[in-house]
This record gives sequence, structure tokens and C-alpha cells, in this order.
Amino acid sequence: MALCCLTYLSCGLPTLVHKDGGGCIEFAGKESVYSSWDDLKEILLTKRFPSQPQGIKLSDWSTCIKEYVDFLEKICQPVKKT
Repeated sequence: MALCCLTYLSCGLPTLVHKDGGGCIEFAGKESVYSSWDDLKEILLTKRFPSQPQGIKLSDWSTCIKEYVDFLEKICQPVKKT
């Protein structure tokens, strides 16, 4: 579900998540949370969509993999004794 949330955010689409959405709430923001079907229906019918949260930087897969490999290489290097 978090992958869908990130996809919607990266496309600039209004993103709504259920109150039990876990990590999706952190990505989409608390103003994007609905708690019931009636709540979701009201948001959709009134077009009361939340603004997209600021500060989310999404990267393509090759960049993500490179950053992950760089991170692993950094933490797997032997510690130098002083």
C-alpha cells in the first residue's frame, strides 16, 4: 500500500489514506486521512482534497539502488582502530 501512496504523491495526485494506513499516513500527511466510507465519500463528493505535502523527494529505481549500495558499502567497511 505504501508503494501506491508514493506513486500517487510522485504524480501529484490527491492522496487519501485510511486512518489505519500505517506508514502511508506519514507520507501523505495527517490532513489526507479519512476514517470511514462516509468520510471518504464526503471528501470525494465535495472535492475537498488535501494539498500535497512538501519535502518529499522521489528518485528513480536506479538512483535508489545506487544509494542503497553506497550505504551498504559504507557500513560494511571495517572500522579503523585509533
